[in-house]
Amino acid sequence: MLTLAPTPGAEAHHGPGQAAAPRLSISKVADAASVNAGSPIGYTIVVTGQGPGTVVGAALTDPLPSGAGVQWQIAPSYRGPGSCTLQGPAGSQTLRCAFGSLRQGTQAVVHVAGTTTTASCGTYPNTATAAARNAPPVRASASATVACPPPPPSLSVAKTADAATVDAGDPIGFTITTRNGGGSDATGVTVSDPLPLRPGVSWTMDPVNPACSITGTVDSQTLSCSYPNLPAGASDSVHVESLTIFEGCGTYDNTATVASGNGGGARATASTTVLCPSMSLGKTADAQTVTAGDQIGFTVTVGNGGPGTAKGVTLSDPLPAAAGVDWALSTAVTGCAIRGVAGSQALECELGDIPSGGSVSVHVVSATNEGSCGTHENAATARATNQSGAFRASAATTVLCSARAARMDR
Repeated sequence: MLTLAPTPGAEAHHGPGQAAAPRLSISKVADAASVNAGSPIGYTIVVTGQGPGTVVGAALTDPLPSGAGVQWQIAPSYRGPGSCTLQGPAGSQTLRCAFGSLRQGTQAVVHVAGTTTTASCGTYPNTATAAARNAPPVRASASATVACPPPPPSLSVAKTADAATVDAGDPIGFTITTRNGGGSDATGVTVSDPLPLRPGVSWTMDPVNPACSITGTVDSQTLSCSYPNLPAGASDSVHVESLTIFEGCGTYDNTATVASGNGGGARATASTTVLCPSMSLGKTADAQTVTAGDQIGFTVTVGNGGPGTAKGVTLSDPLPAAAGVDWALSTAVTGCAIRGVAGSQALECELGDIPSGGSVSVHVVSATNEGSCGTHENAATARATNQSGAFRASAATTVLCSARAARMDR
């Protein structure tokens, strides 16, 4: 309760033999110093005739505080002395009372209450003034606060793959970004991300984020992050990656979840696909049979049916040896060479990467003579660094000598 003394001039001074002027007192008390948004606020105003004698024409004026969602009413209804009304529209309401004459000790008590909403947050100071024709004005003030809880944090999580697709043998990775878009600081923030599993996959952070860790065995890894406090507007990211192998080809779906101790949460999903190559190797002889003195040859073709790129492709072909046989490339092919001396020659190729749908062909040839007669069998082997196993293909050609050729002609 707050009772203010009359303003200067509120009491008439009197000398010897003069009667003291009557006066008023006023008090104003808030129903509660603070209420939660949605609860009513209210004030009780008490005007008292303090004597001596009777206060004439006592009145009260109280411009009530305005705010979003606040609308005042007299509750309970005022029962006297005199009358009280509210004047003006919501947002500009004034309590006006005409108490009439108040004898010494008589009180006029009026209570006003205002509705509130979540838009009404703030403090509502209020001053009421009481006056009379034969008493100076007096004032009393009080305030009430409408308290709104802080809005929950606006948490979000984004997850992006380093690339939508990669070739087997290349690294895959995801970036997880946790953000507090505002409202209030997020406390006790946690991120959980069960990392996708496939053969050959082992996840690590790059770079290391001290707020995060990867736990579990290689066949069951989980990324976990903990932020005791993530301020409004702040964010943090972590990047995870792993190497891949041919046996791990396929799509890696991954979902991260974020939550906080004071509300809010989100999840995000991303995926990346590891594409495997599909190599093939073919070998054909230029002709099944030739006559001694004619050229023999083989074509070796390395292909990749995709969908991934074949990486680091190599081709090895120990070429058949015989008298008069000396192998050469009919057309130069980048990365290919025939190594060794006649009688101990091999085609060796480092073909690099072959894209999906691509192929490389190598044609080797040799002259022949009467010493070259016989069947020349040939087997080639191809490999890629990102495909398991080796690919082999064989072919044969026969050099016919004159006597034999003549018999065949008969």
